[in-house]
Parts: sequence; C-alpha cells; structure tokens
Amino acid sequence: MKKYIIRTLLPVLAFVAAAACGKTDETAGPEAPAKELVTIRVCVPEDATRVALTPDGKGLHTAWQEGDCIRVVSGSQSEVFTIKPGFTDHEAEFTGNAVDGSSFDILFPGTETSVSGAAAGAFAAQTQDGNGDTGHLKYAAALCGVDSYEEITFNSSWASEHGGSLLVAGTLRLVATLPAGVTTVDNVALSFGGTSFPLELKNVDVSASSQVLTAYIMLPWGDVTLPAGVPVEIAVRGTDKSVYSFSFKPSEDKTLVAGHVSNITVNSGFAELPFAGGSGTQTDPWLLANKKHMKNMRSHLENGAVKYFELIGDVDLEYENWTPLNNAAPYGNGIFLEGNGHTVKNLVCNSSNAYASFAGVLNGSVQNVVFDGADIAGGNRSAGVLAGFIGSGDTIFGSCSGVTVKNSRVTGDTNRLGGLAGYVRKTSAPIADCHVLNTTVSSSAERVGGLVGQIDNGCKATGCSAEDVTVSGTINIGGLIGVGYGEITDCTSSGSVSSINTASNKDIGLGGLVGYFENGFISKCSSSVNIKQTSNGRDIGGLVGKMLSATLEKSFATGNISGIQRNVGGLVGLVSLNSGKAVIRDCYCTGDVVGDAYSGGFLGLQEKGSTEISNCYSTSKVSGKFAMGGLIGVIGSADLSMSNCAAWNGTINASSHGSSNWSSAAVAGVTFPTCTLTDNYRNPSMFLTAYWVPAADYAHANVSSAHPLVTQAGTETTATSTASGQPGYPQFPYHGKVEAGKTLSQLASTTLGWDSSVWDFSGELPALK
Repeated sequence: MKKYIIRTLLPVLAFVAAAACGKTDETAGPEAPAKELVTIRVCVPEDATRVALTPDGKGLHTAWQEGDCIRVVSGSQSEVFTIKPGFTDHEAEFTGNAVDGSSFDILFPGTETSVSGAAAGAFAAQTQDGNGDTGHLKYAAALCGVDSYEEITFNSSWASEHGGSLLVAGTLRLVATLPAGVTTVDNVALSFGGTSFPLELKNVDVSASSQVLTAYIMLPWGDVTLPAGVPVEIAVRGTDKSVYSFSFKPSEDKTLVAGHVSNITVNSGFAELPFAGGSGTQTDPWLLANKKHMKNMRSHLENGAVKYFELIGDVDLEYENWTPLNNAAPYGNGIFLEGNGHTVKNLVCNSSNAYASFAGVLNGSVQNVVFDGADIAGGNRSAGVLAGFIGSGDTIFGSCSGVTVKNSRVTGDTNRLGGLAGYVRKTSAPIADCHVLNTTVSSSAERVGGLVGQIDNGCKATGCSAEDVTVSGTINIGGLIGVGYGEITDCTSSGSVSSINTASNKDIGLGGLVGYFENGFISKCSSSVNIKQTSNGRDIGGLVGKMLSATLEKSFATGNISGIQRNVGGLVGLVSLNSGKAVIRDCYCTGDVVGDAYSGGFLGLQEKGSTEISNCYSTSKVSGKFAMGGLIGVIGSADLSMSNCAAWNGTINASSHGSSNWSSAAVAGVTFPTCTLTDNYRNPSMFLTAYWVPAADYAHANVSSAHPLVTQAGTETTATSTASGQPGYPQFPYHGKVEAGKTLSQLASTTLGWDSSVWDFSGELPALK
C-alpha cells in the first residue's frame, strides 16, 4: 500500500511484499488439475486504520500500491491474490486461484499465513526513526469468518453483514514534555495493569523541539481500555539509559479505539528514576545501566535484607572515588548483583579506614561481571577490587562467580590484599570461575595474592585464575592466593611474585599459586609463575611456598624459581608440620630451580612431620651451593615416605661439593637415613655435580626403618642426627634407582605403575589428564 508520507524504508518493504506475493503456498504436481483463476474487488474505507496520518491528524490513511497482495484462507486452503493494474487509492482488483468453502479469513498483508501470524507480525519490534515520524506504522487487518470474498470491504459493517468480524490496529500518539537537560531518547513505553506497549526510538533529539517528544505506538488489534483508577505509567529512556517516568490514574475508563489515533499529552511532571527499571526483588531486580544507577545502589540497601540488582549495559564510573556498598558494622546490607557479562570500568576506591573495594564486605553474591581499569588503595584494611572481605563472622555470607578483574591495581599497607578480594571468610560459599588478568597487587604487609589475600578453612576456590599478575608483599605471597586453608581446584596462575623482605633467614612463604597452605586441599591446579627473589627469604615454591598439614594432588608448575636463600623447590619450598599429615601425589614440575641451599627440583626441604609423596616427577635443572636434589633438597624427618617418583632432571649442579659440605644427589641431596623411600628412579643420563657422586651403575636399594640407607661403602647407617648441621648428618645423599632404555612415560606406565586414568603417557613425559 502506498503511503502519502514517503520514507526510505518503504521501497524495501514494498519489494519484500511484492516478492512474497509473487508465489503461492502450494505447488501443484504434474498430474494436479489447474485451479480456477478468479478476480475479486477489495475496498478500503478512507476512515480505516492506515499507515500515515490523515491531513486533519485524527486518523490513519493509506492507498493501494503496486505489489500489494491479500490472502484468502479456508480450512487447509490458502491462496495469495495479487493486485491488478488500474487500481485507485481505495479500490483495487486482485487475481488468484479460487478458494472453496463457506467461511473465510482474509488477511492483509498476504505475506502472513494466519490471523495469529498477522497479529504478531504487525506489532513486533516497532522502531520510530525521528521525533514525530510515522514511517514505522504498519497496516495489518483481518476479516475473520466471513461468508464470501468476491466483493470485500475492510470495515466492521461489511464484516458483520457477512457473518464475521474485523480485526484492525489502533495507534497511540504520545506528546510529552521531558525535563530540561534530556537530549536524546531511545525508548518509550506505556504500561498499566501488567500490560506494556513499548516503542524503540532512534534519531530522536527532544532538545531540538523544546523538550517535546512526539511518539506513535501501534496498539494490538481491537480496542484497548485504560481502566479507571488503575495507574498508567509512561516511561521514557534516554540514550544514556536514564529513565524518566510519569504516572496517572484515569478518573473513568479511557478507550484507545481500534482504527483510530488516540492522544495522550503530558506537559510536565516527568521525574528521573533511580534505576533503569525493576523493584529490587529477586524476580524484578533493579536495572543498572549508567554511573548514576550504580551510585544509587548504596541508598537502596537495607540492613538485614537482600536487594537485587542487574547490569543491562557496560558502565563507566569515570574515576570518581567510590564508597564501598557495605562498609559499616554490622555489615548487614545484602547485595545480589547479576552482571550479565557487562563491564564496570574505571572503579576507583581510595580509603584508608574502609575495606576499599566495590562491595566493602560482600554480604550476598556477585556474578558474571567484569571490572576493567580499577584502582584500589586499601590503606590499613583488607582490600580487593570486588571486596575487602567476602563474608564475615558467623552471619555474613558471601560468594562470587564469573567475576573478572583486568588491567587493575590494588595497593595497601595492611595484611590480606587480593586482585579480587582481600579475605574470604569461612562462612562464604565457593568462589567459582573468577579471574584476575594483567593486574598488580602490592602491599607493605603480608598475605597477598593475585586473586585473594587469604581464604579460610571450609572455603573453596574452583575454576579460578590469576594471569599475568604482579604480586608483592612481605611474607605469605602467592600468584593466586597468599594464605590458603580451604579447597583450591582447577585453578591456574601466571606472572610474577616477590617479597620485599630484607631480614635474613626469614620464612617468607612465596608460591607461584599459594604462598602458605594448611589444612586444605589443592587439586588439578597449575602455575607458570616465574619467581626471582632478589632479597632475603626462604620457603619458595613453584606452586606452594610453605605447606603444612594438607593434600596436594594432580597439579604442576612450569615456572623458573630463583631464591636468594634456602628451601627452594620446583613445586613446594617447605613442608613442615607439628600435627596431621602432608600428602603430595600425582604432581610434577619442569622449571629451573636456583637456591642458595636446601633446594630440590620438586621440594626444597621436608623439615618435620608425617609427609607422603607418590607418583611425582621433576625435570627441573637444579643449581646452588649444597644440599641440592633432583626431587628433594633435604629430608629432615623419618616420617617422610616417598614412592614411585622420578628425578628426571638433566642437570643437578651443586657448586660447593667438597667433602666438608653438605651432600647433594640425584633424588634427595640429604636424606634422613630411616625414612621410607620406595622405588624412586633417576634419569640415567643426568649430569650430577655434587659431593658423593655414584658410579655409573650405582643404584640405591629401597630405604626404610627396617633397611636404613646404604652408604657408598655398602653398609647401612642408622645415624639419627637431624638438621642441626652436626658432622655426619649432612652427608647422606639418596640417588634412587636406574632403569635405562625407557622414556619417563614408559617407566611411569610400567615399572612405576602410575594410573592411566590420571596420566597421559602418549608423549615422552607423562602429562596430567
């Protein structure tokens, strides 16, 4: 149909309609009889609903145009009729195949195949292009259940005379004066009683029309009634997603009549809403779309209650200093934020007496949000980009999932700093699928991690990572977690970690993944952190710096490790415990290890306590002064048990290897003579520079309390001097066994009997599945 107001979109629509109308829905087979071709006459009254305003502005107007078509449906029959030349604005003839039957549905446009389809297609995805534009208005009508179709008029009286009814649309014209300062808008909606009629807008600049918006909204087929006393809300959304609302209650029923234009005019009274929508409940969260909405979160929180929020777009906080949302005792402001994958940019929080972060103390849950370019200055309290604390005490619970921090910085002068959070308390739910990328975390104090400063016993971190992070502090520093007591599974780290400690012989606890780990469980984790400690400090490991009673399994480290003092290990720096048990199984490491002393390709020092190591290997190049080992630098306790492990190192180089120095060896540089060492092997081609280098065919038998270490002279020794440095003790190296002619994968899968459900033996070196 030809509009009197021509729009750019019209030729496209006309083309689509013409193309569709050139085909019928049924293709007759070669044996099917030809259908009767008939001509019908169709009229459109001038006062019917149409696609352009009439000159008086009170109705909608149209005219037939080339390419128009209608559809006649009766039962399973459906035929398209195309317009013939010679039509006028309101009368036209159409040709098509005859349709049998006694009851017919007649649809315009004929591109639709059913009444329901025509109804849905007419009102889907309306967009008004320009203030006051009518180019988006469509004509769609249906004569339903009429008894003939030879002479058709699209109005109610004709439909009634022929036993049927007319369905046709109406239009609402809204004229609204918006507040000063509103410039461009992109949506308007009329809502009442749970029903909403939305209209998308583009290229609408209200400031160019004295703040007046003129919008045309197509309404569903049939009359629409605004009931008396029921609130009607008109909401207009700016292009910055700010929402301006006006509401009223009709004193009597107001009918928006089908086939006509109904008018609503609002001259003043629009107010900006605090959010882009919602009511703060779980089923209807407040919607956040800009900085103003984010700032309004704080004033809508309530102690002892959970309020729900949802990001519907990226938000730039524009470096304005942020006050954490839940930052005052009793920290009862409950928050649930669904980010929908959107990004919060340029969060800045500089607070010396608060938990500097987005949330402060997270009491609730945050999920699926990205923080980009955050700058957090924590002062003297725990801090992180998301939260200083996740959970607190016995009543404050917190969790997060799908949260990413990138290109950010966290600094402070206190314990417990992390890229994501400073401290995860024992009352918290798991941290899952959270990631910190290209971020610096630095403190002048301890317990610092790329992801979290400290995680309590009973807490879990799963599927998390800290990638390309730079982490520094005094003691207990980890690429992922500074101090860990809980469960850490399927996590990774990369970047660098270091300590600013200057005190000599300080146990700094520096780990590629975790600095200090106790009473927890690590599984399926890895680290490629390169550690180069240039100041004093001990207990440095590629995965864990210092490990107490805990379990570490199915994990590996590939970073190069350099410690200026002792207790340096490719996987773990120090194992030391007064109670419980340390278990390490199915792990490996490959990075170079450099330490002053007590350094191992796998473990630097096992100091004391029950320790069990099995099915592990190292290929690390190990170098230092003395007490160096392919797997362990020093075993200081009879309570250690190591079995089915392989020192597959290429080089062990102890620079101080004279007879007056501590020994170094292929497997364990210094061994407690009565610990338990069972079926541990060394690389047959290892190059070993150390005190007491064995002959090429030398192999140690298994060691236990029943069969103590065999010396080079072939005698067993039960010397009990421990790591006091007394003469005699530091010269018990353990070189393990040799089996030539096999790759490590072959050795592990056959001689050592490693589990093929855990290990992949397809390469020369076993890999964890």
